[in-house]
Amino acid sequence: ASALLRLSPQSFNQGDTNGMLPPGLFRWLAAMPGAHVGPVRVGPSECGMGGGLYLTERVSDGDLLFAVPHSAVMSVEAAFADPRLGTGLAALSESDGDRAALAGFVASKLLASDARSPYLATLPARSAVDPQHMLWWGRDE
Repeated sequence: ASALLRLSPQSFNQGDTNGMLPPGLFRWLAAMPGAHVGPVRVGPSECGMGGGLYLTERVSDGDLLFAVPHSAVMSVEAAFADPRLGTGLAALSESDGDRAALAGFVASKLLASDARSPYLATLPARSAVDPQHMLWWGRDE
């Protein structure tokens, strides 16, 4: 699976690659079986807040630029498969929806300093600095 990273402004200048990523994010990803980090760099978004991946060299149609293995993905399926929390998160999903279950899963990983911590550090936090981030939109938006 390919991925595009969207980074919060708070994750900038924290020491990985070109100063745009939390420490260890590319090292963590590159160490995972099936991961691929190609000819890309992270830079400030040209489309608004946050950052994005930009090519560092010419590529051909079909070249793999960035791949995230399924084992690294924070998904509802991963939440339900969690040996400690899966059953409770599945019940939460039934009563309050997948979004609530996924939020609980992410929160548990943040609190536990999970192996995904380098990725989790890139997620935007709700703040006065960025109250309009799409993660905080309601159903109507």
